[in-house]
Amino acid sequence: GCSRIGFWQAERSVMRLHDERERSQKESRYAKVALAAAQQSRQPKPPDVSVTLSLRDALSLCAESSASGAAKILCSLDPAAVPLRNVLTSPTEVSSAIVVIGPEGDISPSEEAVLLKEGFTPTSLGPSVLRSELAAVTVKVAAPAPAACVLTPVWVMLPPAVTSNVPVPKLE
Repeated sequence: GCSRIGFWQAERSVMRLHDERERSQKESRYAKVALAAAQQSRQPKPPDVSVTLSLRDALSLCAESSASGAAKILCSLDPAAVPLRNVLTSPTEVSSAIVVIGPEGDISPSEEAVLLKEGFTPTSLGPSVLRSELAAVTVKVAAPAPAACVLTPVWVMLPPAVTSNVPVPKLE
């Protein structure tokens, strides 16, 4: 599952938010989508959804997870990136993860520098270039641990899921 989805306006994002009103509208819309998806999948609560205008602001959303030792994964197109299966090996070794997914054109060199300084590991999802939406699903399917926080450019909506120990009641 995922407890937080953070969207940010990446340097290479095609569409741009121009003011606080637009940012707030996107955040409200995405929160409604997350709530509807959680209800449809019988999750006890939706993930927290935030829209920020910068990567630094997006990273601050995950500060608590970062402090608790979550794995820091940067989905990367770099051929030298570590394969995902080598980063998330088992639930006993990785209890949670912060996952950063860039726009289709990948993150900029300056954004990568910030993430590397923050301790993120450039991670490969395979030889293909994936759309951001598919990258999110790929990480979730491959990860044995729940994602504490997923950060993605503001223009991509991820399929929400929730980390929870609360059993979901079965319909009869």
